[in-house]
Amino acid sequence: MSSTSEPTEAAELLLQARALKTPCASIVGRCHIASMEQAYAAQQQWQRLSIERGDRIAGYKLGLSNPAAQAAMGLDGPLQGVLMANAQYPAGSTLAYTDFIAPRAEIEVAMVFAQDLTDPELGRNQLLAALHAVVPALEICDSAIAGWPKTLFDAVADNLSSGGYLLGTPQCEPAKIDASALTATLELNGEQIAEGKASSAMGDPIEACLWLVRDRLRQGVSIKAGDIILTGALTGLHPIAPGDHLVLRMGELGEVSCRFSSAA
Repeated sequence: MSSTSEPTEAAELLLQARALKTPCASIVGRCHIASMEQAYAAQQQWQRLSIERGDRIAGYKLGLSNPAAQAAMGLDGPLQGVLMANAQYPAGSTLAYTDFIAPRAEIEVAMVFAQDLTDPELGRNQLLAALHAVVPALEICDSAIAGWPKTLFDAVADNLSSGGYLLGTPQCEPAKIDASALTATLELNGEQIAEGKASSAMGDPIEACLWLVRDRLRQGVSIKAGDIILTGALTGLHPIAPGDHLVLRMGELGEVSCRFSSAA
């Protein structure tokens, strides 16, 4: 098999695993993913195939946006993935547990854009002026890799284990929010299980968003009105069981919650 076809094979394996709700083995060896460039090529094929099957890109996400985590992994910046439209759920929804393989929750700060952006050298004030809202976000991570990724290449190829996401209701004008000072808590079935600081996202979620927007625009990928950006996890991953109820509270930004149905 030629090397040019291996990213497509990886993408097909990952999509099949999600469709069947049966995780696959690491694709790194089987598909000869030996570099970050090849891992992103597989992710891009995953995106292309997803779009061909009727989905669309609704935004972008950062992974490992905590500088200490980047240093520990030998990275000089965060990882990137996309948000697919079919993976968004309304706040307060009950999600079917059987729609996932092994879901885990992350808490994040999300940005929603009101205007298109085209200037890759835009500044913070331009970014803030283009925002519709800054809201709390529950990301439901879910890996197509059996046992969850053991390598960054698997994680990147699998779109950073993105499974679903829910956004809170806008509460404040973006320019009036000190996003770096926000603290978030996650409750599971009425008990607080995690607390995180928004400053974990590159020191300030606004700066994390700005970094991603600039990088996307430099790559020729436009940022459009309505696009969503998740700026990175504020705590670790938290396993979800059938019947669980999750509530993320984020100070002045309000809260967002969801339930999971009992397993069939």
